[in-house]
Amino acid sequence: MLCGLRAMRALAPLAGALPAMACRAASGAPSGPRAVVTGAGSGIGRALSLALAARGVYVLAVGRRPKALAETCELAKTEGQMEALAADVSAAAGRAAVASRAKELCEGAPLSCVVHNAAVVGELGTVEQLSEEGFRQTMAINVEGPLFMTRDLLPLLTSSKGRVLHISSGAAHRPLEGCLEYCTSKAALFMVMRALDEELSPCGVRVGSVMPGVVDTPMQSTLRAGDFASVDYFKNLGTSSAGEFQGPQAPPKGLDHPENVAAFLSWLLLEVPPAEFGGREWNIGDPEHQKMWFRS
Repeated sequence: MLCGLRAMRALAPLAGALPAMACRAASGAPSGPRAVVTGAGSGIGRALSLALAARGVYVLAVGRRPKALAETCELAKTEGQMEALAADVSAAAGRAAVASRAKELCEGAPLSCVVHNAAVVGELGTVEQLSEEGFRQTMAINVEGPLFMTRDLLPLLTSSKGRVLHISSGAAHRPLEGCLEYCTSKAALFMVMRALDEELSPCGVRVGSVMPGVVDTPMQSTLRAGDFASVDYFKNLGTSSAGEFQGPQAPPKGLDHPENVAAFLSWLLLEVPPAEFGGREWNIGDPEHQKMWFRS
């Protein structure tokens, strides 16, 4: 089996691809294994970047908003080493910038993990209200970005036997009326995970995904402000306390905090054996997965 890059037709970059922008949150030479986290400017991506940095991982925090990334870096100054790179992962130029910087950072250090967290809700409403342009943009961010960034980082992942984590959703497995674009993109991303793990596991690269539950992030704010058939479901969610899952019980029926989810994801990325990690969808709300987490 070939474990290198496969010949694939190049995609034209989307308009508005960002120029590379980097800011360091630590002085001195980078140390520790490397990680790439997309969507690192807020929510789960920011919390996970900080959690990994606190555990000695040098994080390349990627996102489209330079100001938000700079804030993530500022928070990391007391946690660990991190740098930010403003890039649009839905565009070939943005992915190339990430791959180029990751290659530089991985000279003498392994690429431990890549986390595809960047995503958008997409257009909300009935199928008659959706636009072809909007649908394609949602798929470019939520599906093409993770797929082709993994492809571009494959040489680094193969040499380090690293792992790739997709941030999934219950929407990948059950439809939510008015959220066709998001549900479709997450269902496609789930199969990308399964197919990539099947192909890459013989090379030592494992690909998995995780359902983080319903989390108090800017995406949830967007959903609650929407006007679509399922909006009341999101409006009625309460907010749970951070650290709610510190014992073997079912998760709360409400919004969890990004920091709690980041603790679960850090465990998946740094502690779960490769054979258990890859080819499956983890779920923070699954009692069996919680027990495994609590025992570690």
